[in-house]
Amino acid sequence: MTKRVPVFFLAVAFTTAMIGCSPPDEITGPQPHEAIPSTADHSLVALASFDLFDLTPEQKEKLEAAMKRHQEAVRALIEKLKSGTISREEFQKELAELERQLEEEIKSILTPEQYERWKEHQRFIRQNGGFPYPLPFPLERLVELLNLTPDQVEKAKGIVEEAQKDIRSAVQSIKDPRKLRVALEEILKRADGQFRSILTEEQARKYEQIKRGLHHPQSP
Repeated sequence: MTKRVPVFFLAVAFTTAMIGCSPPDEITGPQPHEAIPSTADHSLVALASFDLFDLTPEQKEKLEAAMKRHQEAVRALIEKLKSGTISREEFQKELAELERQLEEEIKSILTPEQYERWKEHQRFIRQNGGFPYPLPFPLERLVELLNLTPDQVEKAKGIVEEAQKDIRSAVQSIKDPRKLRVALEEILKRADGQFRSILTEEQARKYEQIKRGLHHPQSP
């Protein structure tokens, strides 16, 4: 996998929030977080976004199992770094390999169409600094797809900013993985509902079609 440098710190924050460890910067002393390659943590993103990919129960079960194994492996790797068993360079290499393995496993579980949507969603996650984006597409893209008015755009910006603030607060304050998952799902569901409430009936129908992957309108 290619390096996804800008999201390292928040990616590890997501993983450590799930497994109860300290971020590597706290383990080894202050160092530039750009030194360690990683991707946005897939677990919370997936758990909070299952409805975007039309997953079957079997796919959900397989993904959850894959992500659990990944989290456990990352936890063990962080412990090795913390104890001095491996160097930071070795940590970088092994973390990148774990991310590659997870990506391959995800690809094998999803259909080609689901995987493309997954990759697109991950790009949005990275653009949002490693946190789940509260809407299925960046606002700039939704403006084009739904032909939002200036007034709708301003209202949508407020919804996104509020949700982003709540997401960051939840990640920083909730340590229990299950409670964090529930909190994130509630925040994203609330943001989605608020966004739909500012749409016209026609825009709302189009928005639901886009979300479900049943229709891919072209930009005007």
